[in-house]
Amino acid sequence: LEAQGLGQAYRDGQVTVVGSLSEARSSKASTTYIVVSDGVSHVAFTRGSTAQDGAHATVEVDGTTYGVTFTDSTDAVPLIAYDVGDDATRTSAIDQAAALGKGVRLGAGQHYATTGSLTIPDAVPFLDGAGAVLNASIPGGTEDAPANVLVLATSSSGTTVTDLTLDLKNQEW
Repeated sequence: LEAQGLGQAYRDGQVTVVGSLSEARSSKASTTYIVVSDGVSHVAFTRGSTAQDGAHATVEVDGTTYGVTFTDSTDAVPLIAYDVGDDATRTSAIDQAAALGKGVRLGAGQHYATTGSLTIPDAVPFLDGAGAVLNASIPGGTEDAPANVLVLATSSSGTTVTDLTLDLKNQEW
């Protein structure tokens, strides 16, 4: 909280800290800030900040919109700031990271289902798995040639993928 300039706000009771967006929604928080943290990434949503104001991601809590903007001091777009649902293939975090020239950081230790390939554009310098697991169930592959879970954009250079496990046990052949 101190690193994000929210130490005093936290001490003043203006910050609610939760572990996920679903916990934020059920918190009924009415504080100025909601911080979603998985222990690795910390995303500070501000009350009243909306997409129209330039927020890159928003969450609705008890009828109030909270938004976050990924600033120049942030090296990655954390996936914990987005609703992933039951298929990580459909998240907009990768597109947002590419637009900002930032990396993508998955939720620490999380398991994500994928039903399609995740394409990493050249504008995204890294994908930090943060110990996450991608559970692939992508149609169209064979045991000898499984479908691609991660695809680097054509002519990519210097893209780094770290701390990520691919689980293909549910892959259909």
